[in-house]
Amino acid sequence: MRRWSAAEALALRNALRLTKRAFAARLGVTHRSITNWETGRVTISGFSLSLLDQALQTADDDAQQRFTEVLAELPRQGGPDRLDESAGPERLEWVLAHPEQVDLIAVAQLREQIQDLDERYEHAPSTSLLAAAGQHHAQITYLSGHCRTGRIRRELTTARAESAILMGQLVWDASLRRDHTTAAAYFDEAIDAARQVGDTVTEANAHLRKSYIALYGYKDPTSGLHLAQEAARLSGTTSRVISGLGLLHVGEARAMLQERTACESALSDAEGQFAQVNNTDAAIELYSPSQLGRVAGSCFLFLNQPHTAQQHLEQSSHLAQGPTKAGAIVHANLAIACVRQRQLDEAIGHLHQAIDLAEQTRGAGGLNVTFAAGREMAPWRDQPAVREIHDRLLALMT
Repeated sequence: MRRWSAAEALALRNALRLTKRAFAARLGVTHRSITNWETGRVTISGFSLSLLDQALQTADDDAQQRFTEVLAELPRQGGPDRLDESAGPERLEWVLAHPEQVDLIAVAQLREQIQDLDERYEHAPSTSLLAAAGQHHAQITYLSGHCRTGRIRRELTTARAESAILMGQLVWDASLRRDHTTAAAYFDEAIDAARQVGDTVTEANAHLRKSYIALYGYKDPTSGLHLAQEAARLSGTTSRVISGLGLLHVGEARAMLQERTACESALSDAEGQFAQVNNTDAAIELYSPSQLGRVAGSCFLFLNQPHTAQQHLEQSSHLAQGPTKAGAIVHANLAIACVRQRQLDEAIGHLHQAIDLAEQTRGAGGLNVTFAAGREMAPWRDQPAVREIHDRLLALMT
């Protein structure tokens, strides 16, 4: 590249189909650096130029083609020469009024908005994200019906698969994991769209999300097992992250079926996949070092081995970063593991932490496990510390 402006930086990230977090990991810079580049707050110069040059040079042919086509759209559009936050609303407003003129720049901006919401999912209540996500999904679907160009239609289909997965997550979480039908319909939409464009990683991710509905919603470990196995199979070596997550939930399904040996084998296979994860993984933004311990802890609780579960969950809690929905699950399960070993004081401490996190994130999984931990303390309901826990749970429910 002769130069790298905000437009080119954002175009490259979208051509690589990476979130800001994944792009930052690939380049070895901070998330804030990516934001500063793409909004034009800082001039891209010095070592940053060489990082972007290298990312472009090592991109596959399809990504380079997408990058070239986005750049070609810039002068033709005649709009802002930078894809920054101020230009986004005006460009999208114009494209939505003239849907037959949808271009790769508009698609990139819609995908950017979906990715921003997706990055907030783990930390924010789903109800606060659902309206915006629904609006963007509707816009993508609307533009898909008016697109005349094959390449742009393909990019819109990819965006629709991604936004459908986010919608399924948000709907299920906001309904406290009760609206299985609507969530599964969004995941099926994502699977269909991903198959149209041959995106096996996104298809695998949608199967993985459906396995959660089977395991935690319908309490059907057999169906959950098949869906998780399909996610691991589809991702294969394309995404070690998705493959590892699929195998983790294969292990959880085996634990729910009381198949300990098969469970431990799946957990070991998942650990092997995670050991091969690097920053170029197509789903790197889904990876967290705490996932293995969190799901392994859940597995050993199903297998009625609270001491082993506690060891895995404590390791996971040490690796967790910031207040997250997954963190609430970890501390609630730690409370259950401690209660089952008659470690009441430790259980109360973990449950207070779980409630703190559930109050911030309102994650359905964390809420459900937190209330389950509260019920396990019923034999000690007359103790003041347990009454305080139940008061907090009542306030949380209210």
